[in-house]
Amino acid sequence: MTRTKSTYLALLAVLLSPMAAHADPIYADTVNSFSGGDGFGVVDLSGGAYSGASGNGVFDALAVTGGLDGASLGLGGRDDVAGQIIVSFSGGVVLDGAGADLRLYDTFGLLEGVIVEASLDGLVWSILGTAVADFSITCDARSVALGTCASDFDLAAAGLAAASFFRITADQSGCVGSYPECYDLDAVEALYFSAAVPEPGTLALLGIGLLGMGAARRRKKA
Repeated sequence: MTRTKSTYLALLAVLLSPMAAHADPIYADTVNSFSGGDGFGVVDLSGGAYSGASGNGVFDALAVTGGLDGASLGLGGRDDVAGQIIVSFSGGVVLDGAGADLRLYDTFGLLEGVIVEASLDGLVWSILGTAVADFSITCDARSVALGTCASDFDLAAAGLAAASFFRITADQSGCVGSYPECYDLDAVEALYFSAAVPEPGTLALLGIGLLGMGAARRRKKA
């Protein structure tokens, strides 16, 4: 085995060794930015579990960082600029595992559309995908428990090995209501997570190395 190949494999082992699907949910705990569209606001159906602010035109980061507490932030923006929020995991990174790696919860009203992007550094973004609105589904506590208002995303769809920042934008074609308008976000869950945060340079080196190894294998087969 060449030194270069063994170096990349060692980096891969370091990156993936802490990865696991967790029994206890790990939720995004930081709101990096929020820009609400018309009709944004927080709806509190927690029955007392949520201790933050709520109401039409109100923003409270706790509504999306407190886990599945029954409080949701409507992003807003059906007819004007789409509401958008960026959240992150301060304690580590979401890793590309087996199947879906990230889960969004819409827990109020109807299942509405959303566009999700991911980034390792909060600067360079890649589109993970979209959740399509389905107005036949009502998102209440029971439906969330059954998974019908949870939308899953896979980092592999964007060619990412890891990401910590997630930009969530309301899909204006799938918005209903006046308040709260558009996608109602309760929580963002990491399905595969590592508390060991690799340096961006390490991830970049790893990605380049793996691409090079793949190209070498293709040339060898040819």
